[in-house]
Amino acid sequence: MEATKIPLSRCAESGYQNRKELGDVSGLARSIEVNGQIAPLIVVADGEAHQIVAGHRRTAVMRSLGLVEADAYVMDGWDDARIAQILNAENNHRRELTEAERGRGIQTMLSLGVPVADAAVSADIPKARAESYVRGTKLVPTDAVNLDFEAVALMGENG
Repeated sequence: MEATKIPLSRCAESGYQNRKELGDVSGLARSIEVNGQIAPLIVVADGEAHQIVAGHRRTAVMRSLGLVEADAYVMDGWDDARIAQILNAENNHRRELTEAERGRGIQTMLSLGVPVADAAVSADIPKARAESYVRGTKLVPTDAVNLDFEAVALMGENG
């Protein structure tokens, strides 16, 4: 399936959306500013509009940033039951990264030359915290594979 560009002005929230509060989208906004839109929206054509099935928070952030179009998968033939099912599955089957997973991601980005500030945005942590990961890893032997990245960050803060 290939994503296509659609105008954000034609995107409409689904009436089946169960999430009523967007929550803090500041990290998502910083990520979109630094990385651009990573994941396409999932929408269903609804006359001249596109009903958003997945990507309500991304749509709100992109609009607030002044973007006028977004990448989207435009689904055909989805009835209301299918829309409600996918919309709820999208919201319900997310899992936050563990601290160790977040730390490994930061280390990978840094090892590939991503600047600390950009790695912090991508990991959705403050820059000072990302810097503490960098300092902490300089204090930890490379064979300390079972060490929690939270402990590594604390070492960096105290080192």
